[in-house]
Amino acid sequence: MARDFDDDADTERADAATPAGWTDAMAVAALNSGLVSQDADGPSIITAIERVAVRLGQWAEDPGLADEIERLMSEAHISFDPPLIRAALADGAEIAVSAALIHWPTAGADELKAVTRAQTLLAAGAKLGIAGAPSQAALDALDAAARLADPNGRDGVSILVRPDAEAAPVLLAEDLARTRAGAALAAGARALDSS
Repeated sequence: MARDFDDDADTERADAATPAGWTDAMAVAALNSGLVSQDADGPSIITAIERVAVRLGQWAEDPGLADEIERLMSEAHISFDPPLIRAALADGAEIAVSAALIHWPTAGADELKAVTRAQTLLAAGAKLGIAGAPSQAALDALDAAARLADPNGRDGVSILVRPDAEAAPVLLAEDLARTRAGAALAAGARALDSS
């Protein structure tokens, strides 16, 4: 899978606008870290650098900082971690987060709001810690959002759940039952295929 991803990055490199003096290896590293935006002419690392610099200047409440960040990034003197780059480039990412803790609610409507908030944070590149016991439906939604945010899992685990002592056995039992059901379905499919 990693090879396919590298091939995609090399293909994008041919079309991505890069700062003057950047090598192909620098451009591929930028693309792999998510430092690319679309502008009128197609994929552009230059546009992404401008957007990251402006967003970081806003977060620092120092708009003048944006020019310095843009210059340093364009000259390849500084770089940022992929989660911060994704957060800075994310649409509607109102805060710079690399990690967040969510106290999981128990009511259905509140749980839906928590899933929405978690999806927004994951899209911005954050890692999540969840204190509480999400329902199986919420866990499915969170798992799907984590896989969409980081399909290759190159940034490690996106979500860690810490249920309380009473909820842990139930969550583990449900997860084990789902694993067994999945294995049984796979075995049944293999048996049907061989027939």
